[in-house]
Amino acid sequence: MLVSGLGAAYTDNNSAGDAVVVLDAALHAGTLSSLARQGWRCYPDDGMRSLFFIFLLCCSTSLLATELRVISSEKMPYNFTEQQQFIGLTVDVVKDLLAPKQPDIEVMPWPRAFEIARTTPNVLLFTMGKTKQRLEQGFRYIGPVSTRQLAFYTLQDELTHLTSLEEIRQKKLVIVGLRGGWFSEQLRKQGIEILEVGDYHQGVLMLLRQRAQLWISTDLEAQMHLQQTGEAATLKIALAIQCAENYLALSPGSDPKLYQQLQQRYQSWRSSKKPASIAKKWQQYLGLTLKFDHKRGFSNSQVVHNDCPLQTEPGKLP
Repeated sequence: MLVSGLGAAYTDNNSAGDAVVVLDAALHAGTLSSLARQGWRCYPDDGMRSLFFIFLLCCSTSLLATELRVISSEKMPYNFTEQQQFIGLTVDVVKDLLAPKQPDIEVMPWPRAFEIARTTPNVLLFTMGKTKQRLEQGFRYIGPVSTRQLAFYTLQDELTHLTSLEEIRQKKLVIVGLRGGWFSEQLRKQGIEILEVGDYHQGVLMLLRQRAQLWISTDLEAQMHLQQTGEAATLKIALAIQCAENYLALSPGSDPKLYQQLQQRYQSWRSSKKPASIAKKWQQYLGLTLKFDHKRGFSNSQVVHNDCPLQTEPGKLP
C-alpha cells in the first residue's frame, strides 16, 4: 500500500506486503512517536531531513543517556579545553548525536583514555584513528568524522626537502610524537625512533626548544598548537605522508544496540544541515576552509584528494 505526499515514509516491519505510507511533513511528533513504537520504520525525504533528525534523537535518547560513558582527551581542534570549556570539531558532532541530553565527557590523557575504553564496555571514545590492531581488539567505529593530512613538521629550512621515511631513518633525525598514537607505533615498527609525549602541545614545545628536529602532526591541528605557545615561529612541512580518517569509537564488548543507534544517528546527522553549520563555525576558528563529505567527513578543502590518498590499510603507512 502506498499513500503519496511529502514527508516521512514508514514501512510496517510485520507486514508481508511491505506496505509503505508517505506522511505529511507537518505530521505531529506524537503521531510519529506512536508509529515508531508500533514497529514502523521511518525514512525521510529531502524536505524533512532536519525534522526527522530531531525526531530520531528524541525518540532514542534514553538508552544512550543511561548506558553510554563518554571519554576524550586533549587533541586540538577536535576536542580540547578553552576557557574551562571542553569544545572542538568532534565535540560538536558528539553533542549533536547524543542530543537533547548533553553528555558528561570525561577528559583525561590519551593513554589512560584508550586503556579504559579498551577494557570497559559501553564507552564512546573520541577522537580516534582506525588501525588493524584496534579493529582486532574489538573497537567499532562511527564516522568518519574528519580526515587530516599526516606530516612531519619542522622549523629548519634544510629539512623541507625530505623524500621518504628511509631518508629520515638514515639521517637519524630526532622525531617527537604522541605516546600511544598509531602513527608513532607504525614508525617504530619501521625502525624509526620516536620521542613520545603525552599530548600534541608537548610535541610542538619539544620542536620549539630544539629537542627534536621533526614533529608528527596534521594539517588540521599543527597551526593551532603553535598558536597556543605564543611563539612567533613558522612551521614547515618536511614530509607529507598520507591522509587518515578520524572516528568516534565504541569500546570492545559494548551493547550491539548502542552501536546500531549511534550509527543510525550518524547517518541521519550527516544528511542534515548540521555538518555545514559546524564547518562554517570551525573554519573561522582554524583559519582554513573546511568541507564535509560522506567519505572523509570534515577536511581541509585546500588539500587535493588525489595528492593525499586515504590509508589502503587502517593504521598502516605506505
